[in-house]
Amino acid sequence: MEQSTIIAIAIAVIIVAIILYLIHRANQPVTPPVPVPHPIIVKPIIGGCKGTRYGCCPDGVTPRADYYGTNCYYMPPPPHHPPHHPPHHDE
Repeated sequence: MEQSTIIAIAIAVIIVAIILYLIHRANQPVTPPVPVPHPIIVKPIIGGCKGTRYGCCPDGVTPRADYYGTNCYYMPPPPHHPPHHPPHHDE
């Protein structure tokens, strides 16, 4: 075989391989990107959050943006510490 024939066959094989790759890639399912949640920004209200339409978040400061409080961040209750009693000494 002549060198020009070998080069033509190699180029044809490369082109067929690229076409097969593109066909295979086009048939793959596309996973849509997951939307990133954005916090709802609520403007501060003069007089506090208690006078707003939906009241306050559990922090008592942030006004709720809607009925469900979707803009409120969960804050666990403070830990309960039993009262400290100093040791009793009998004399």
